[in-house]
Amino acid sequence: MSDSQEANMETVSGRWRPEPAQLDGIAVATDRIAHDFNNLLSVIISNLDLLERRIDTSEPSYRWVDRSLRAALRCAEYTEELLSYSRKHSSDSSSLNVNDLIKTSVSGLNNGNVSQVEISLQPSLWTTQVNPEDFCESLKSLISNATEATDLRGRVIVTTDNVSTDLVGRRLPLDVPPGEYIVVQVVDDGMGMDEEVLDRAVGPFFSTKPSTHHNGMGLSRVYGFVRRSLGHLEIDSEAGVGTTVRMFLPRDSKPYSQIQEGR
Repeated sequence: MSDSQEANMETVSGRWRPEPAQLDGIAVATDRIAHDFNNLLSVIISNLDLLERRIDTSEPSYRWVDRSLRAALRCAEYTEELLSYSRKHSSDSSSLNVNDLIKTSVSGLNNGNVSQVEISLQPSLWTTQVNPEDFCESLKSLISNATEATDLRGRVIVTTDNVSTDLVGRRLPLDVPPGEYIVVQVVDDGMGMDEEVLDRAVGPFFSTKPSTHHNGMGLSRVYGFVRRSLGHLEIDSEAGVGTTVRMFLPRDSKPYSQIQEGR
């Protein structure tokens, strides 16, 4: 790990780390609630859909039904998020070097209406096995949170590196096996989070933002993706200083040369 990356990783003091038993309980409860809620939504959506088809579009009541149906469909999207969080969805994963995905994602964001995002990527990054779409969505979610925390004026840095717990002696929770990981890190110098907020940061319904601004499920989605990928999420933050989020993803045992050759 480079000196600059190590320095970035030590800029904040408060740390969120999951308790295995607590997370298992949350996952089970989330899955049960999501499935029950999904069953109820199926009835609501099907009936609203039938009702909308029987009402003339010129009727005032059509607008009310249409709005209700749209809201129900939005709720169905949230249910999908909850199911993702509970790690019950399977996903198609590929063995790849995520540096290229990061370059593409950041390039697209830098061409949009957000503050410039800096990148510092490990040129010899190990491969990992992840779903490419889920990885890109998770990365964009982290960058979006970081740019908003800086009020679009501060620094946001995305880095990658190889980490061997056997070599650097990094202390990880008991549910994370020792071994080799790639770490994707998003650092910002924004408003940060105090310990109370940090403890709730990955909750599926928790958000510090107004309901009209964000659905509040960004970090829970990231957590769900990392756990499905057999990895680990770590968050360091301090109010008024900034936030660092790290995705630890297991190294793929297959050499990159074989992947390139399609073996």
